[in-house]
Amino acid sequence: MKNLIIILISIISFTSCKKEKFFSDAPDEMVGQWLYGTFSMTEYWNYDGSYEGNAFEMSVAFDFNDNGEYEMYFIAVANNYGCRTEAFTYTKGTVDWDTPGQFTLTPDEGNYRGFYNCTPQYNFDRDAEKSELQTQTFYYTFEADDYGKEYLVIRFDPSDEYPTYFSPTSW
Repeated sequence: MKNLIIILISIISFTSCKKEKFFSDAPDEMVGQWLYGTFSMTEYWNYDGSYEGNAFEMSVAFDFNDNGEYEMYFIAVANNYGCRTEAFTYTKGTVDWDTPGQFTLTPDEGNYRGFYNCTPQYNFDRDAEKSELQTQTFYYTFEADDYGKEYLVIRFDPSDEYPTYFSPTSW
């Protein structure tokens, strides 16, 4: 009987120590997928007529879930005289919406990839190290253009004169 009581106390102790995730509710207008992207009008073509791509492309995407989790993607590509460089970053974690007009990302995991077609010995694909998973706060508003299309406007600082405009999207 004594062993049974010890076992029951152990089970109760282990199950009561379960780590819970705490997060604040996401504003309804923020839930979903958001995309910022740019590309260069300069294009590269091979001598054989095959298309190499734009001189420069960059995109940032957020996927905000109503359960307090997020995913963030960053992609940059540069073409320079036949050499293509690609960078891809992915993070996933929790998002805190406690302060109106701002959100704080706390990544739990991530991945970094680099591709260099002219120097493939430098290609890499690795998980983010713990030290690279930094908490970051952003400031946001919404703005509509002259045609009524609404954008999510994100700044690194509330007084930033050059914010980034994200369009709603889906993938």
